[in-house]
Parts: sequence; structure tokens; C-alpha cells
Amino acid sequence: MGKQSGSKDIRIRIQEAEMSKDRALVSDILDEATKEEANMLVPIIPDLLKHPDWLVRASAVERVGASGLRQFEDLVRERLKDRVINVRAYALMAYYDLLGKESLPVIEEFCRAKNVGLRVTALALHYVETHKEDVWKALTRILKRRNCYYMHRHIVLNVFEHYLDVSRHPEIVDLFQGMLRDLPRWHGLYKDIKQCLRVWRPPVKRKQKKK
Repeated sequence: MGKQSGSKDIRIRIQEAEMSKDRALVSDILDEATKEEANMLVPIIPDLLKHPDWLVRASAVERVGASGLRQFEDLVRERLKDRVINVRAYALMAYYDLLGKESLPVIEEFCRAKNVGLRVTALALHYVETHKEDVWKALTRILKRRNCYYMHRHIVLNVFEHYLDVSRHPEIVDLFQGMLRDLPRWHGLYKDIKQCLRVWRPPVKRKQKKK
């Protein structure tokens, strides 16, 4: 965790952040929680998943998935119908974290979502699990559009970076390498792709000549 780790019970820190109405801090605390601290949160997870602030709901559902708290599977499914699209996207990833391959029927439903952000999230997760050619084609068809929203490309970058060793997937490396041509160098996505490419395609070290 960050600087606050171990200084106070995580539930107390969340309570204090709530009292000061600092919802962003509540979200940060959840994002940085260790697995041990996530287990301490179990009694209040249901309330956090139904929190009035969508940022807290998103962080809570992400923490449930990352910590493997499968006892909250039904509550995660509820967040798949959240009124805020971003929460639904985080819930879909959490659902995959909890169920793995068993989550595919639900992921496939989201592959047909009207909202493009949800659709690319689902297609990326589906490809992570199955590596199916038709899924890859459907995903890249969206991402290669010249008018593709930057955020949608960012979503897929984050999903692949989180779940895969992308250096073993040249098709993904080539996809994002190609995107750089359409992006201004000052753009955050350009910088993030360049950073990832440095990891995915480390430069070949030249052999030093013997003197």
C-alpha cells in the first residue's frame, strides 16, 4: 500500500474519509488495499458496493475481484446493471477475476453491448480467455477506426497489460505499434503505449567489440 498502510485499521480510514466526504480518498484507500486488508473489509463490502458515489462503487467492485472475494459474486452481478457505465465495466472485469472461464456467457452478452466502452472491455476479456480469431477481428475492427475514441483504446491496453504477458502476443504488440501513427506525441495514450512497448519489445543490446 501507500504511505498510510499499517498506520490505522482500513475500516477506520474509510470511515474518516466518509465523515470528511472525501469520496476520492475512499476510492484511493480501496485501490491500495492489500489482500489482508480486503479481508478486513468483508463486513462493509456490501455497503461499499451500493455506495451512492459511483467512484467508490467502482473501486469496491474492483477490489472484490482483485482479492478473489467470491462470496460477493451475486453483488458483483448486480453491479453489472449499475446505472453508471464505468462501474459496469469494472464489475465485468471483477466478474472475470472471480469466475474465469465460467464468466464467458456473461462476457459474451457484453460483447454485443450498445455502449462501445463496455463492448471493447468484454471483447478484450474474451480474447484474454479464448484467443479466438473472430473475437480478435471484432475487437480490432473497432480499435482501428480512425474515429475510435481514445478511451476505448486505453481500456483495451489496460486489460491486456493487466491479464497477459503481452510480449508473448505479437499480434497485440503490432496492433498498438500501429496506433502510434494516428496519435499526437503529446497525448497520454501515445505515452502509455510507448511505455508499454518498451517493456513488450525491449531493445536488443549490441555486443561490445573486444578490444
